[in-house]
Amino acid sequence: MSRKNIPATSPMSWHLVYSLIRLVESSGHSLHVRMNIISEILTDIEAKKNGMKREKESPDVIEMEKRIEILKSDFCILRTGYQPSMENSQYIYGKMGVYESAYDSILTEIKSIIEEFNLLDKEQLKEIQLPGAAHARMNGGNL
Repeated sequence: MSRKNIPATSPMSWHLVYSLIRLVESSGHSLHVRMNIISEILTDIEAKKNGMKREKESPDVIEMEKRIEILKSDFCILRTGYQPSMENSQYIYGKMGVYESAYDSILTEIKSIIEEFNLLDKEQLKEIQLPGAAHARMNGGNL
């Protein structure tokens, strides 16, 4: 898919990268916190899709739009089923495992959409100027 209509340093690219990093950093936090970050990522993906207006009739954009709508529906179901007690009660902890599996499936689909539709690439990551060792390595720097 061509990204010619989306600037490499678009605010959504920056925000999407930041949200993905934040999600990794919050892996030990509550599911509620992680779901809020997933919601941010999902809205970033949808905003990037909306930025492809000139290619609206493209089969890729149409497919991405369908997949995002399914994701939004699945995520809504996941969110409405969330109960804070799942994270604290040993009696319903088994329910948390099922819930986490559904969460993982949604996250996998989000990452698949980002990868398959080239919503982020190495050039964008270079332009965003992230701090840290991973960014230095990507730019050929030594640690």
